[in-house]
Amino acid sequence: MEEDKKYINPTVELLWPELKEIIKNKNWNTLKNIISTWYAPDIADLL
Repeated sequence: MEEDKKYINPTVELLWPELKEIIKNKNWNTLKNIISTWYAPDIADLL
């Protein structure tokens, strides 16, 4: 049986290392500024 693989949005995948660091440092304003320009489906993929 093949393991289920979750689709990862290319935008989220590309920015994930930076976003992970921002979240780790609890820099919420920076995170808000970055994702405020994203489309809703991209934000949903991040969550």
